[in-house]
Amino acid sequence: MVMASKGPVWSRWLQSMGPRHTGLKQTLILINTVFSLVIVAVLVVVYWMTQTMAQDSDTINLTGRQRMLSQKMVKEFLLYSGDRQPAGLAALQVSVQVFDETLTALLTGGMAPRTLDRNRPDPVQMSRPTAATEVQLQRAQAIWKPLMARLQRLGQDDSIDLTALRQELLPASDQLLQAMHQASAGMTQVASDHVARIVQAVVVSGVIALLVTGFVLLRIRAINQQLDRFHHGMGAIAGGQLTHRITEMDRTTELGRLAYHANQLADSFVNISRHVMMEARSLGASVQEIIDAKNHLAQDSHDNQ
Repeated sequence: MVMASKGPVWSRWLQSMGPRHTGLKQTLILINTVFSLVIVAVLVVVYWMTQTMAQDSDTINLTGRQRMLSQKMVKEFLLYSGDRQPAGLAALQVSVQVFDETLTALLTGGMAPRTLDRNRPDPVQMSRPTAATEVQLQRAQAIWKPLMARLQRLGQDDSIDLTALRQELLPASDQLLQAMHQASAGMTQVASDHVARIVQAVVVSGVIALLVTGFVLLRIRAINQQLDRFHHGMGAIAGGQLTHRITEMDRTTELGRLAYHANQLADSFVNISRHVMMEARSLGASVQEIIDAKNHLAQDSHDNQ
């Protein structure tokens, strides 16, 4: 018995979404695979969001620290030029080294020390600058490199004129402060752009998750409808309605094939019932003939007496 694949439009659309022989097993595999991919995608997006926001936060914080270090170096130089204490020189050299490493990391998107402790620098990854921010950082580096070379010679070259160096350091520090301020503004804008992209990624992920959830629910609903039709049809046949047939089932699925064989079984029951009824009628007719013959013989015997 051939069953037509009828039903709602969305049901026929779902049937056309997969291979021709997609059944319960394949559907469950598909659902599990899709959900697994969605979960993995969500985890990847969350990890990317976390890493990007943490990196942007560190970059903005250390860019702001550069402004503080440019002022701190002036203060430490003035203290050292007044008392020439080794501790003051050591503190100045630490500030110089940290400032230089951080500026290089900001330019290249490399690792910068989070702390001023040279024994435990706790390096963190910096975000790559935009073209405009890179210009400001290169401007700061052009100011910084000659000044750093002279500051690093302190304590090693007694011929350095501290007064001349102070006159050079004060305006250079102001220029560094301005350049790092502009670079910090650029890094803040980069972070804002990252946040906008993160929001877009969250929205897109949410839409995809909703679409996948809707697709899965429709697949489950289609399976449930087939199960209901199969259950109702088998119940009717088991209740004695041998002429009832399970229709609107796709024979390319497991349930469709079960329904097809159930209909074949019902057809066999009907054929057997018809055959039994025909045999019963034939037997009844034969019995009636025997009874009639017996009665006729009995009548003839009575007449002969």
